[in-house]
Amino acid sequence: MAALIATLAASTTIQWDATSTTLRMNSQPAVLRGIVVSCLEWACDAQGRPSDCANTLHTRDVDVLANLLLASAPAATASYSGSLRTVPTVRLALTAEYYLGTAQCRPAGMAYADLVDSVTQRLTDKGIVVLLDLHWNLRSLSQTSMALADNSVSFWSAVASKWGANPLVMYEMYNEPFLGYYDGLDAQAVAACYANGGCEARLNDGVGSPSGHYVEGMTPMITAVRQHAPEAIVVLAGPEGWAWESTLLNEFVGQQQQLVLSLHPYMGPYQDCDPAFDKTPDGFLDKVRELQSGVGRPIILTEFGQYCCPDPLNVGTTTGECSDGAGAAGATYDGMYGGKPTGYNDAVLSVAGLHNVSWTAWAWVPGGVTVNNQPGQPSCAFPMVNDGGTNLIGYNPNSFGLGSLSSTAKCNPSVTITSDKKGANVTALFGKHYAP
Repeated sequence: MAALIATLAASTTIQWDATSTTLRMNSQPAVLRGIVVSCLEWACDAQGRPSDCANTLHTRDVDVLANLLLASAPAATASYSGSLRTVPTVRLALTAEYYLGTAQCRPAGMAYADLVDSVTQRLTDKGIVVLLDLHWNLRSLSQTSMALADNSVSFWSAVASKWGANPLVMYEMYNEPFLGYYDGLDAQAVAACYANGGCEARLNDGVGSPSGHYVEGMTPMITAVRQHAPEAIVVLAGPEGWAWESTLLNEFVGQQQQLVLSLHPYMGPYQDCDPAFDKTPDGFLDKVRELQSGVGRPIILTEFGQYCCPDPLNVGTTTGECSDGAGAAGATYDGMYGGKPTGYNDAVLSVAGLHNVSWTAWAWVPGGVTVNNQPGQPSCAFPMVNDGGTNLIGYNPNSFGLGSLSSTAKCNPSVTITSDKKGANVTALFGKHYAP
């Protein structure tokens, strides 16, 4: 399958169709399935010193990851609508100021943009779709409530001018918008800022501190991409809830073409407790239905994961209750789905399989992750994938400068966070059909 896709890409005969709820590649129903590379967004520290992961990505890990995806992704997966082509996919989380060269960052002894372009070329040459994600604008601010006017249009112009002719490159406008939550904007103001920018961006620091920077709208960013890649797939998350919104997203999309819509289902103690952000499997199903019955475009989970789960039936199956806010209505998952104990990720991916939803799992960290000085030990945090490409593991938030989060964790650190089985094999994740 990958060899076929690579051959088609080389002859520029790949055509994507995102006009219905199922993505199509050369008229055949398709789903994207893969993983996020988390490293390039924090490739350098405040002094411009490159991280080990960025250096490693250039040398060894990109080929390890490519081989993993190509070996484990099935050529087709079961679907309610028949056979689906499964397209191996890698999402690269990027920082705009590094790519534009306005902040010092030279991982592996090369310009950041050269590293990103090299990885993108190597992956697409193998027939792997690369989803380029504007994750952060400025390293010093990290995540903000929306893309920033400082450099978003310049970033997308530079990226799309480089890759606009490559049909295996897709463009995710901004990772996780959360407009309106901290600043009190009403729906009309949120919609206006989301489309055209102008409101002040807030920091993702738990209290939504003003950033001193202003938001760039989706419309100018999409226009910047379309000038160089008019038929490319553009991925959009809704304006609220950390990529968890459907009403305003439906309104914004309207008749625009070649758009795929993004959701981020996460379950754990760091999720917001507002019941409007119900990220349980049932809440996820509701969002899918709202988007598919609305504008009717394909959906992708560009991130998803569970932080922790105890054993709901006390039978040794670690799948149980995950909470994103004690006592919040609709904010907990009790570990039961379809009448049986089911891990949160498995439940989400089962819904995705039923509705032809694509996904990229969070996340691969080049160079590996050490947890409590023990590689591969689960911890109370996001799911990650180790550098050997064999196991799903957790990481310690302290190792990424997020120590303040670990003190609020409500998880049992002795249990796995990503799957029903400790150290689940990655091939099982990618190879499992996740169809009912």
